[in-house]
Amino acid sequence: MDVIADYTTPPHTTLPHHLYSYLSPHINFLVYQRPMCIGMANAIRWLKTEITHTSHDLKDDEAKSQLIAKIDDYIKERITAAGDIIAVSGAQKIQDGDVIVTYGASSAVENLLLTARTKGRRFRVIVVDSRPASEGRRLIAKLVEAGFSDSEVTYAPITALSFLMRDASKVFLGAEAFFANGTMLSRAGTAMVALSAHSCHVPVIVTCETYKFNERIQLDAVVNNELGVPDALMYKTGVPDAEPVGPQSDQSLSAMEYSAYARDKYSTRPRWNNRSALQSEAAADATAVPGKNPKGAKSAPPAALSQEALALANLNQLCPLSDWRNNPRLRLLNLTQDITP
Repeated sequence: MDVIADYTTPPHTTLPHHLYSYLSPHINFLVYQRPMCIGMANAIRWLKTEITHTSHDLKDDEAKSQLIAKIDDYIKERITAAGDIIAVSGAQKIQDGDVIVTYGASSAVENLLLTARTKGRRFRVIVVDSRPASEGRRLIAKLVEAGFSDSEVTYAPITALSFLMRDASKVFLGAEAFFANGTMLSRAGTAMVALSAHSCHVPVIVTCETYKFNERIQLDAVVNNELGVPDALMYKTGVPDAEPVGPQSDQSLSAMEYSAYARDKYSTRPRWNNRSALQSEAAADATAVPGKNPKGAKSAPPAALSQEALALANLNQLCPLSDWRNNPRLRLLNLTQDITP
């Protein structure tokens, strides 16, 4: 909306004609940062249609005010109000004593669970999660903050799915898109949760706003998918070169995950799981003085090897795939989405 508010029509042209092409570089910039999702594509397509239908007789200020008002209405009706309706309708599906299973973190599912809680429903929530994003930890934090007790919230990895599904009453899932053939696009692992529920005869309820509907047909998640950062498959907190987070910072649980190396060896002064920290620790271990090593630590290696080589060897022991980019025969593929039939 700020782009439209700051826009000025050049001479010898009209707003509907020029604004349409003026927005293209801004849209391309967003797509360059991250592949365009279905909801974003639908919103952009709707906005371009509204621009072309704008009257040529309107003044710039009137036309821009009209477009901004329509964008506000789109957000309120198609996103905000739709989410509220989904939360109210979905909360009616939850009864006292239910065991709700959800996967990852979906804002629609989160609002649904919190709405059911405010209506006085007493139920358990099992949040199934998986690496590398570990989004479910954010949902756990929100539920605990909303008043769910320890006995009412369970966090488990996706490897325990078949065991947990035996106690489930209902499964609530979030969706990124729905296609014309009825398939659902969502975060990787959703299809596994839905199929496990189907095998255990547990009903699956999907929360999805209509602006995420698409007329396209997609049968699998191989032809079209979003690729995540490949290093996230090795490092638990995602991008290894991310800025380290201080212990005093107010961060989500997913960001406050120590590496096994830091937790086991430096429990009194933990290091965040990123490549720079690991390299520093590896170099420190490689140059440690034999008489001053911590209790249980190995003595300093022979001086014949350079400090850089020793640090690299130590890093490779901690993260065996740290140099995967230098191996031409190895490729890491981080698929972030899957298709649920």
